[in-house]
Amino acid sequence: MKRYSFYAAWLIAAIATLISLYYSEILDLDPCKLCSYQRIFLFPLPILLFPLIFKQKREFIPYILPLPIIGFFIALYQTIVRPSCCFSDPIHPIFGLLAFLLISVLLIYNVNTQKY
Repeated sequence: MKRYSFYAAWLIAAIATLISLYYSEILDLDPCKLCSYQRIFLFPLPILLFPLIFKQKREFIPYILPLPIIGFFIALYQTIVRPSCCFSDPIHPIFGLLAFLLISVLLIYNVNTQKY
């Protein structure tokens, strides 16, 4: 599982970025302020995680990990305080929350496992 955790984290970050860009650029839905803050912490993740797939260097994870953790707390705040921000459906902020949570868990799992 540890071997594929970088793949999974990168895939989740890439899909979340593409979905976010689809909503704003193709569907012409402007993000609210909290969604924009989440994008600040989401968009660099696919670029930063991609080299880790090939190099498998765990020493870079502590420098990348603050991005999904801060994004998670922004998404949590948005889910609790303003559940229907940009969209009429309150389920959309939960997708960002789950994406940041999964990326964080996968990266933490990779740091905490030892290489045998």
